[in-house]
Amino acid sequence: MLNSFIVTGASASGKSTLINEARKEYIYLPTHMTREPRKGERNGIDAIFINTEQFIENFNKNEYLEPYLEFALLKNLGQYYGTPKSWLDCLNKSGYCASPVSITIAKKIVSICPSTCWVHLWCSKEETYKRLLARGIDEDEINCRITSGDSIYIPDSANLVINTSEYSPQEILEKIKKMFNE
Repeated sequence: MLNSFIVTGASASGKSTLINEARKEYIYLPTHMTREPRKGERNGIDAIFINTEQFIENFNKNEYLEPYLEFALLKNLGQYYGTPKSWLDCLNKSGYCASPVSITIAKKIVSICPSTCWVHLWCSKEETYKRLLARGIDEDEINCRITSGDSIYIPDSANLVINTSEYSPQEILEKIKKMFNE
């Protein structure tokens, strides 16, 4: 069985593309979010899409790893993103993958689940802009996404840091598997 891994990265860095490829071998743990689904996204599979009231209720029931409510909010867009605490039981086992939306939360996960591999994806700002534009996102949201959150930075504690302009999702998965065999 394959060890579990988490993937972080700025908006349009290739997280969803990698996760979609990984789903052939791993069980994906979806993030909770209050944004609208993108075209083709399925509730409960690609993410758990909930309204703001439900998110706040879940947060108040201590269901997320985010330390405080404001931390879970992408302020410029008014959207909440939450990392379910239930992930921890799964990530301590083999065969799971997840995509926390924050480097801070990724650090928390690997401190609790030390056998989990942490992969951070990045690409140039120009490539990020092109990818977001291809999604049909307007200029204001693009500017917000390329300047928001701690995932726009490259962490020094990730197990793998990969430029997605240089590797295919299949090649990245091979690098992850290789990490498990070392």
